[in-house]
Amino acid sequence: MKVRIALTVEIDEQVWAEEYGLDRTQVRADVRRYVTNAVDSHLSDLGLGQVDHR
Repeated sequence: MKVRIALTVEIDEQVWAEEYGLDRTQVRADVRRYVTNAVDSHLSDLGLGQVDHR
């Protein structure tokens, strides 16, 4: 089964950029990767599936 989920998170760009050593222009893509990888890792650990990264 596939389930599409739309998620919006509010991030302090400056704090994120400082924490991860990024330019502020890179924050949006980095947050997407971070959240996608976190969900993917959790589901994989439980043996429940993987995230479709499209």
